[in-house]
Amino acid sequence: MKKSQMIAMIVLLVVLLLAVAAGVTAYAVWQQEESNKLEFEMQFNDPNPSLNYQIFVPVNAEGERVSGSYDTTGQHGYHASNYVLAGGADAGSIVGLALVGWEGGISCTELNIPDEATLKINGVEQTLPVVAVRMDVQFDQNYFYGNEAIVNIVIGRNVTFIADGVFALMPKLTSVTVRGTAEDAAIEIMPDAFSPFTLGEVISEGRTVNDGQSS
Repeated sequence: MKKSQMIAMIVLLVVLLLAVAAGVTAYAVWQQEESNKLEFEMQFNDPNPSLNYQIFVPVNAEGERVSGSYDTTGQHGYHASNYVLAGGADAGSIVGLALVGWEGGISCTELNIPDEATLKINGVEQTLPVVAVRMDVQFDQNYFYGNEAIVNIVIGRNVTFIADGVFALMPKLTSVTVRGTAEDAAIEIMPDAFSPFTLGEVISEGRTVNDGQSS
């Protein structure tokens, strides 16, 4: 083989190797960009389609939202966004998640609140228990209040608090079920949480259901 031919082959090999390396780098960048999306533990291959529409925020031990917001710039709604903490040090105060809204519109008739959910907080994936359902003014366009599609609500076993008015004035609501056993923590439901659906109509699988007026 002539020297010129050998040099040409070496140059071609180097070009091919650089092309492969560039492709791997591009794929790694794509993976990193994808990792910023909000992901739910059971979003795919799960019989609970409502997970695709539920909006969660991190909360501290007092049940208050840990300060921060969703960065929806250039994204399509909260489910393609990362929750960005106002202060990085606040990550240590997160103990669970609160359900604060819904992007389901009229496309889903059952709300099935999971025991836990996974999202990315400051880019770090965390799976946390869903401990409360609250109203938050930052998500006032996504309230359940007045929803005209939801017929059934199933509440996860880790939820211990449901705020007043969260599920009020939902004309098609016919059943509310609290999952869990007597060994699970009691759930406190404020008196008008499901109004005009009454607390006495809530079905418990075994957990203690407390009227919020007593606390």
